[in-house]
Amino acid sequence: MTAKTLLGLFKSKAKADSATQDLMHEGFSARDIEVRDHREFTKEPGPEESGLHAFLREMGLIGGDGEHAYKEGDYLVKVDADDTQVDRAADILNRHGALDVDQRAAAYKKEGKEAPEKLESIEEELKIGTRPVSRGGVRIYTRPTERNVQESVSLHEEDIHVERHPTDRPAREKDTGAFKEQSFEVRAKGEEPVVGKEARVKEEVEISKEEKERKEVVHETLRGTKVEVEKLGPEAEASFRNVETEFQDDYNKAYSGTGADYQDVLPAYRYGYRVGHDPYYRDGDWGNVEPKVRKDWEDHNYPEWDFYKPAVHRGWESGIRH
Repeated sequence: MTAKTLLGLFKSKAKADSATQDLMHEGFSARDIEVRDHREFTKEPGPEESGLHAFLREMGLIGGDGEHAYKEGDYLVKVDADDTQVDRAADILNRHGALDVDQRAAAYKKEGKEAPEKLESIEEELKIGTRPVSRGGVRIYTRPTERNVQESVSLHEEDIHVERHPTDRPAREKDTGAFKEQSFEVRAKGEEPVVGKEARVKEEVEISKEEKERKEVVHETLRGTKVEVEKLGPEAEASFRNVETEFQDDYNKAYSGTGADYQDVLPAYRYGYRVGHDPYYRDGDWGNVEPKVRKDWEDHNYPEWDFYKPAVHRGWESGIRH
C-alpha cells in the first residue's frame, strides 16, 4: 500500500493533543504521529534537515530564507497513513478543527514567501459497506416442570362376613370332633394401585434461520472543495488594497472572538467587494440584495453563509461606495 502524509494545523496544544488521542484511539500507531509547535520551525535546521522539516519546506510552509508560515501558538499534527486509513485520519483531524494548511501556505505566499503554485480540488466519495449487527433473536431452553394429575382406577376387594344360624339337630359322625379344639382362617384379598411412570416425547422444537435481503437508503453529506479562478486586473487589485484596512478593522470587531484568522475571512470580504461592483447586486439596499447574494454564494458551495455574512455585507457596502 502507498503511505501518505496528512497535516493538520491547530491553533492550540489542547486541540492538537485531542486530535492525537483520537487518532491513537482509532488504531493509529504513536510512531506514525508527530506533533510539533511553531517554535521548532522558527530556527534553521541543522546540517541534516529532518524529514518533516524538508516536507514543510516542499509544501511552502517554510521559505528558503528560513522564514515560516506558522503563527504564535500554532501546533502541527503530522499523520502517516496508508490508502485504507487516509479518509479516517482526515475526518478525525477535521473533526477537531484542523485549519486548512493550503490556505495558510497561500496566505504565506501573498506575504512574499515561497508557496506551491497549485491548489487541489477535493471531493469526498461515498463508500458504503456493511457490518454485522444484532437484530434480536430467540433463546430456547428447557426447564423441569411438575403437575398434579388424578385418574380413577377400579380395585377389586373381598369382604368377610361371619353369620351365625341357630339350629337343633343330632350331631352327625362328621361332627364327632366337635369336642376338640379347632380353628379356621379365611383371608380376604384386595387390590391396591401400583403407579408407574414412563417418559414420552410430546413435542419437538426445531430452530432455523431464514436469510433475506432488504434495501435501505443511506443519506450522507459529502464535502468537497472547488477551485474558483477569479481574474484580478491591476486596477481591481489596487482598488481592493486601498480599502483593505477597512476590512481588517471590521474583522477585529466582528470576528475577534470566533477563532477565525483574518486570512480565513478575507475571501468573504473580497467576494462582497466584487459583487458590490456588479450592477446586478447594486440595485437597492442590502435587504433587497441579500437574497440574491446568498443564492450565488450557496450555488458556489461556499462555506456556511451565516458565519461569513457580516464580512460579505461589509465588502458589498465598500464595493458600492468605491
